[in-house]
Amino acid sequence: MTRRSLAAILAFLLLFGVPAMHTAYTTRIVPDFLTYRYAYAAAAAGDDPYELEALSRARVRDDGHSRISPYLYPPPFLLGMAWTALLPARASYLAFVAIQPLILLGAGAAMRRWFAAPLPLLVGVGCTLTALQRSTESGQINAVVLALIALAGVAAPARSGISLAVASMAKLSPALLLAWLAPVRSRAAFVGASLALALASALLLPSASWHRYLFDVVPRLSRGDFGTETLAVDLTLNHSLADALGRLWPSPDHHSLHPVVSVLTTTFTLGSALAVFVLARRPTDALGSAGLLGALTVTMTLAPAIVWDDHLTFLALPIVVAGTGLWRSEEHTSELQSPDHLVCRLLLE
Repeated sequence: MTRRSLAAILAFLLLFGVPAMHTAYTTRIVPDFLTYRYAYAAAAAGDDPYELEALSRARVRDDGHSRISPYLYPPPFLLGMAWTALLPARASYLAFVAIQPLILLGAGAAMRRWFAAPLPLLVGVGCTLTALQRSTESGQINAVVLALIALAGVAAPARSGISLAVASMAKLSPALLLAWLAPVRSRAAFVGASLALALASALLLPSASWHRYLFDVVPRLSRGDFGTETLAVDLTLNHSLADALGRLWPSPDHHSLHPVVSVLTTTFTLGSALAVFVLARRPTDALGSAGLLGALTVTMTLAPAIVWDDHLTFLALPIVVAGTGLWRSEEHTSELQSPDHLVCRLLLE
């Protein structure tokens, strides 16, 4: 490890990790992380984690902490939360917050290895992207998913498929990235890993039903229905494409999408996936490949009906890709304008 790399790591831990831990330590546990904990506890006890009453019973067994949010993630995600049963609620929350800066360092290392992202850019984005801080402090899973997406670019083809499969089993939306993976990497690994995780969750936590998730939870999420309330799609805090288009075609009741908005959002999502699928088949360098994945990550982030601040965590990848491209263009321009280069041009002319 070079001195510059070590300095970048220390700067990120000091400017990002320490404030995140301080905030987590001085505030009460947030509902997002407790939802993961209660959902696993409910499934392990044979209850349906998608039922709010089951989470309430798990909360009582856990001596009760904060309010309860509905569990809205795929069943295999619960397998990754099994460790929370080994620790008290606050200890498991602090442990999860503490490990997230390290996970983000892993994401940065993957981007640097993949397309040579500059260290100052990685540290700058990591420390200033508000979504990363909010996601970490709330104990969200977004940093883990971001790292898995970045790892897909630098890993061998089979491991890329596995990495995106694990990301898709944590949050369903990264499955859209299969359009980038399919032409150049291992589709079989993606499908195989997804099936393996789905089977494992079905065997180990049978009460977490795939049927319930796919045919009840996912349709409700597409309408902005989060279980306890149906949120207005034109919320001020909503950053989705549907919200932007809703300024032109307002929702008839503030809780459902205008038909035109639904068609445009679906067309944009499928069109983006198709374009990336076609472009990914063409030869390109590492930065070009990362650009395609980054573009599809933007679609993945903005396509849902409701997009909270912490969901913007995934935009770290396209921001770093775009920044790397600008960084290289500036270096190239500086090189062209150097005295030595100008002398060479004069001699050649």
